[in-house]
Amino acid sequence: YCAACHGDGGRGDGPVASAIAKPVPDLTRIAARRDGKFPRQIIKNAIDGRWQIDAHGTQQMPVWGFEFWISEGAGDFSEPRVDRILDRLVDYLASIQAP
Repeated sequence: YCAACHGDGGRGDGPVASAIAKPVPDLTRIAARRDGKFPRQIIKNAIDGRWQIDAHGTQQMPVWGFEFWISEGAGDFSEPRVDRILDRLVDYLASIQAP
């Protein structure tokens, strides 16, 4: 889901990155940009994207929560499945943080 823009290693060097106007963030440096703290819920919400706060500006990446919801059947029963997918993605991002 993320590699096209963020690259296989999450460093913002995916094959699509050069076509995007804003630099694609290095996902291995999330904690480093936040004084060593990995903000799980903020990252989960950013990936999900369904609850955008208008005051924060437009979202650059796809609304993955909606995409996952559709792929999981688009019903009330889909929400727990989407939550598990998002949690696994956040776990992965936490695991690749640079020291």
